[in-house]
Amino acid sequence: MTAVTELMPSLGALPIYIFAFTNQQNAISATNEMGRPTRNRALAAILGAIGLALGLYLCVGCGGYYTFGMYP
Repeated sequence: MTAVTELMPSLGALPIYIFAFTNQQNAISATNEMGRPTRNRALAAILGAIGLALGLYLCVGCGGYYTFGMYP
C-alpha cells in the first residue's frame, strides 16, 4: 500500500508537466507574430511571460496564506 500512496502525488503533478510540454508549441507562433523577431526579443518575451505568471502566482498564494493561514 505504500507504493500507491507515493504514486498519487506524482500522478497529481502529471497534468502540470503535460501542460508545460504541450504549451511550448505556442512559442513558434508567438515569435512569428513579433514585428522584428530576434532571438533576444523572443527570450525577453518568454522571460517576461514567466515573470508575469510568477508574480501573479505569488500574489494569489500570499493572499491565500494571509487570508486563511497555515493549517496543520
